[in-house]
Formats: sequence, structure tokens, C-alpha cells
Amino acid sequence: MSNTDTPRTGTVIPPSEPDLPTLAQTINAKYKLAQDNIRNAVRAAMDCGDALAKAKAMLPHGEFTPWLRDNSEMMPRTVQEWMFLGRHRKQVEPWLEKNPNGSIAGALKLIRQSPDPKEPPTITEDEVVTAIIKKVQTVLGKEHQRGLALAARIVERLKDMRLVD
Repeated sequence: MSNTDTPRTGTVIPPSEPDLPTLAQTINAKYKLAQDNIRNAVRAAMDCGDALAKAKAMLPHGEFTPWLRDNSEMMPRTVQEWMFLGRHRKQVEPWLEKNPNGSIAGALKLIRQSPDPKEPPTITEDEVVTAIIKKVQTVLGKEHQRGLALAARIVERLKDMRLVD
């Protein structure tokens, strides 16, 4: 056997390869980077969803989809999902901290499997009743009692739909 031959009894690691402690450091650093990137992707999707919701609110009814087609590369389903994520940020953020490997798909699943995925009401019953009564009075004129009864039925339906407190 010459001086350049290596024995065949084991694997020889060339001197340029890192040792095990260095590999462990690399593995841990890349794992942390991957976790951070996953969390950042979910947060970016929620931020994008918020921006999409703002754009939609600024456009006339029915103009959002054409606007998206002309101004975005996103698929309609992705737009819907990311807006959904943005609306449920308060639910996703704590979950994301507890689940460092959480994903956009995982966040969507979390929201959909929640007992009540609807957003909390943003309108009080008094605001709805006042608006309905004014509209009913305008339509029905002097038939005030009939209008109040109709308004009460409408408010009950809204409560059933969880749109008001």
C-alpha cells in the first residue's frame, strides 16, 4: 500500500468537509431560519390580505375582480384565502407563536375548524334598529306600529346570523 492509498476499513472525510459540531451549528441555524421564514410567510399573507381588503373597500361594487386581474398576479382563490387570514389575524398570531412550523394551509385549517370562525359583530343592535326604523318609517309612512314589528323581526334575523350583538 502506498502513502496515498486509504485503508478500506472506514469512510475517510476529506479535510475540506465540516466536522460534526460545525454541522450541528449549520443544521440548527438553517432550522431556525426555515421556521422564521415560515412564520414570515404566514404574516406576509395576512398583511397582503389586509392590503387586498383595503383595495376592495376603495373600489366600487363589482370592480375588485377586474382590478385584481389587471393589477395582480394572484389567483382568485389565493386572494380569498389571504383576505380570510387577514381578517382572523388575532386568532392566527398566537397559534403561529406556539406552532413554529405552522403554514398558511395550517392557519387556514385552524380558522375553519374553530367553533365560531365568524368575526365578532362590529355593529350594535341599537345602530341597526335605528337604521331599520328610519328606513321602515320612510317606506311605510304612518304605519308606525307595523314598522316597529317589522324592524324587530329583522333584528332577530340579524342576531340569528350573528351580525349584531
